[in-house]
Amino acid sequence: MGFNIAGIAINANLEDNITELSNILGENLVLDSEIDFETASENWKEEGIFDVYFGDRGTLIFGNTESLGDDFKAPKLQVFTFAISETSMLFAFTHSENNKILRAVMNVEGETVDEHGDELDVEENHDDISEVIWKQMSNVLGESYWKIEPDAKAYRYRIKENMHDKEDREIEAVYTAPTPKAPIVPSTPVVVQETDTPSEESEDSKKWWKFWK
Repeated sequence: MGFNIAGIAINANLEDNITELSNILGENLVLDSEIDFETASENWKEEGIFDVYFGDRGTLIFGNTESLGDDFKAPKLQVFTFAISETSMLFAFTHSENNKILRAVMNVEGETVDEHGDELDVEENHDDISEVIWKQMSNVLGESYWKIEPDAKAYRYRIKENMHDKEDREIEAVYTAPTPKAPIVPSTPVVVQETDTPSEESEDSKKWWKFWK
C-alpha cells in the first residue's frame, strides 16, 4: 500500500511551547495520550487529531490530509509541510522560513500541476519529488526520519473546542430568531464583466488533498 501520510516538520522542539504549536496549526490543541512513533506515523490519520514527535532539534507532526492542506508558516522558524500518497501518486510540499512561503510544489501521477518559488538546495541533488520530501523533512527536523525508532515517544493531541463557538451553537439551538420576509422589488438586469482574477473555487481546486484517494 505504501505511504499515505501528511505532516509538518519544524526546526524547533516545541514540546514546552504547545501554545506556539497551536498557533502554527491554527487549532487549540489538548493532550490526549502518549503514543509511540510507529502509531504517530501510521497511514490515513483520523480527522481531529494531531500526532506529534518531539526530537532533539525539531518537531514532526502528522495529521489528517484536509487539516494539513494549507500553507503553514511561523516567525523565526522553518516550517515544512508535506503530503505523500503512494496510492494516489500524489506528492506535495510547501517550505516556509520566518513567516514567508519560499517554495511549493505539487506533483500528481508524475506531472507537476502546481509550482512556485525558487528551488530548494535539496532539489538540485534529487530529481524524484518523493526523495526531495524525505530529505527536506529530515533537514528541517534535524534528524533522519528513517533513524527514528518505532517505539520512540510521541504524543496524540486533539482539537479543543473553542468555548465561544460552543456557546454560540448552544444559544442557536435554544433560540432561532424568525426571519422577516423581504419585500418584493422589481429585478433589474445585472451585467457581469469578465476579469482575469481567479475565483476562490479555482484557487481551492489546487489544494493537494482534493487529489487524495
